[in-house]
Amino acid sequence: FTKAAERAKTPSFRDLATLCAALGELATGGTKGASKALDLAQPICRRHEDFLQNEEEKNKRKKRREEVNNDDDDDDDEDDDETSFRPSLTDRAVALFVSGFAFLERGNQDGAKSRLSSALKLAHAKTKDTQLVAACLRALGSIASERSASNEQQQALDMLQSAFTLSKAQDDLDGQVEALRRLVESHEKKGSSEKEKKTLSDYLQKKENQMKDDLGKLSKEENKNNVVLLEKGLKDLMK
Repeated sequence: FTKAAERAKTPSFRDLATLCAALGELATGGTKGASKALDLAQPICRRHEDFLQNEEEKNKRKKRREEVNNDDDDDDDEDDDETSFRPSLTDRAVALFVSGFAFLERGNQDGAKSRLSSALKLAHAKTKDTQLVAACLRALGSIASERSASNEQQQALDMLQSAFTLSKAQDDLDGQVEALRRLVESHEKKGSSEKEKKTLSDYLQKKENQMKDDLGKLSKEENKNNVVLLEKGLKDLMK
């Protein structure tokens, strides 16, 4: 993806390839992967912020011209030419999520919360990306749980429950398991009833077993496909 970004002919394709590379680094886990992901995502965030500032300045100039009745069409065209790159809202939301999650992995909760909150607003109000909304809610719920006292866990629980509901609606088993793990931790911190904690823990165990079984089936299917391809290759060689 990094090589694809270098060869991209447009800013949009470059951002897309760069963000795929950043997500790959995040998937490796740990602070090293987070640092690499941050190095890839931050320039995109800065460029998008510059675009928004330019847009804001352009609108202010236009408003001033209207106030003095000097709204010239040629000036509008000139302003449009000033900003040739218009970033995708989806790319902006993903870039904010990547940088926010990377900050979280590195222990910077303030930086993480700011960027994840912005990503959540964009994903919810503009791009309607429910998978990204769920991912932001899981991360923000985790931050809220860690920062809150035992009697102030409700906000975290609400966010994590919403994340689980969204993931379940999408059949995102991995997202469900992660949200349930965070919910169990938050209920432990809150001091919920033993019955409530046991019910949730049992449900988490059920989902973890389901994910384990699915991964096992996927692995068997992949091995089966590899055998078929190997047999085909051997037959081709013997022709």
